[in-house]
Amino acid sequence: MFQTMTSAIKNVPVPKDEELKKVPPYMFCKWLSGSRETIETARFLNNNGDIPFRVQFLLTKFKHSGKVGFIQFPKKSNDVSSKQIDVVQFMLNMSYSKAVDYLEFLSKEEYKVLHTAYNLRKGRK
Repeated sequence: MFQTMTSAIKNVPVPKDEELKKVPPYMFCKWLSGSRETIETARFLNNNGDIPFRVQFLLTKFKHSGKVGFIQFPKKSNDVSSKQIDVVQFMLNMSYSKAVDYLEFLSKEEYKVLHTAYNLRKGRK
């Protein structure tokens, strides 16, 4: 997946449709936002999400191919423990990856409410 994303800024052939389908548009835009040179493209793609992903990819490739050296994938700003993920996953009945994404937007107070309810359900204090 990462090689497919980086091919958008390198002078290499366009990946096949099967490879492009493996890349979530959200992750592609998040990755593009990691560089000053591509942040405006990421903003444009976020605001125009109805554009098919292949067109988004080609737009990025033709605009930035060979001009941007490297974009580091943005690191997560806060550390999330597996216990926190388990609590959100159990209480909101969602997948692991959705729980990780949801924790980014959950405030500390909201998490405390979920954690308290989790402990009550599991019979803990």
